[in-house]
Amino acid sequence: MRGDGQVEALERDVLARALGKDNEGIGEVAGAIGGGLGGGAAGAGGGWLGGKLSRGGLGGIRFSAKRLGLDRGEERFDVDNDPGRVLNAARDMLARRGRLVEDELPPLHPAEVWGLVHTGIGRNPALARISAVASGAGCTVVVRTVALEGLIKQRTAQKNVGALRDELAAALGASR
Repeated sequence: MRGDGQVEALERDVLARALGKDNEGIGEVAGAIGGGLGGGAAGAGGGWLGGKLSRGGLGGIRFSAKRLGLDRGEERFDVDNDPGRVLNAARDMLARRGRLVEDELPPLHPAEVWGLVHTGIGRNPALARISAVASGAGCTVVVRTVALEGLIKQRTAQKNVGALRDELAAALGASR
């Protein structure tokens, strides 16, 4: 795969885009409220349109995402399955719990499944990365999570990693 710095930059970008997508309507609402207070119905309409067309929100989120701390979690387990079956089960699980982001990424080596899951206060997004490497008769599965941490430490990644590991292990018929 890429170097650690490149992976972290990619993780931060995915998390920033997730925060931007989750909050994309905020500019429209804020613009409509502010415009309505200053200029009645016409001001509200103009404020809403300005908020809708503004790209400043995502730029601000990306700027902040580069400076926020990261919470990380990692769990490993061995399973008597081939890596392809493990990655398919991981895809199904992450699609059920949130959304896959594989289509937004360059090709990854070794193969990993990336997805966003939401938990915590305000449903903070955590990025889950799941890989499976052949070992002996089965494979070693690595579940990694990462989330941005602001002033209120939610430990989103640490809370998610165990639950994801348990759910994936159960789907594959493995013990912890």
